[in-house]
Amino acid sequence: MATAARQILSDRADLLDALEKSGIEAPDTKATLASSAALSLRLSKDADAGACLVELIDGVELRDDGISVTLGVQVPCSRAGVRTINLLKLSRVLPLKMKRRGVEARVIIASGEEATRQIDPALLKAVARGRAWFDELASGRVRSFGETAQRESVTRRYVERLSRLAFASPAIVEAICQGHQPADLTAETLLKRIDLPLEWSAQREVLSVS
Repeated sequence: MATAARQILSDRADLLDALEKSGIEAPDTKATLASSAALSLRLSKDADAGACLVELIDGVELRDDGISVTLGVQVPCSRAGVRTINLLKLSRVLPLKMKRRGVEARVIIASGEEATRQIDPALLKAVARGRAWFDELASGRVRSFGETAQRESVTRRYVERLSRLAFASPAIVEAICQGHQPADLTAETLLKRIDLPLEWSAQREVLSVS
């Protein structure tokens, strides 16, 4: 997943084309390219790739022809001397194979002719949304989890439980982003069956993540 995100960010022509079509007013193109290059560098480092993916991933969608990954890239803008930040969405479809394990379908993203890492799109999206929703509350962009729940058309309890994933240890986030999580660790088990501790060492023990 980190490799795919780097490919998206490194495609300067596609990024500039998307920026032109986005309708974002007065974007700072140079700053956007520099920011994308910095993000690509972070994704190349194993220690930082997981956290960077959580920040970047805006959505993951299964399709007939593969898995669509959408990144949300911050675009600095300057108009009349006022600096603002807009979000540019960049998407790419990755080829994949489906592999069944009992009644559960697993997603294997293909690289060339060989299958590589096992990615769970629902789990990955849950972690990304949880981090984003908690950040919204912490930064004051929303006043309560109830406000987020109303906007997303979900229950407040769901938002609260998902937001706990913002405290997941870097090791767990990295494992999920790279598809190295245990086979029985899904979004459902993480949200409904596991009370995630706050201590990182305890989290790894509960989830069986080394």
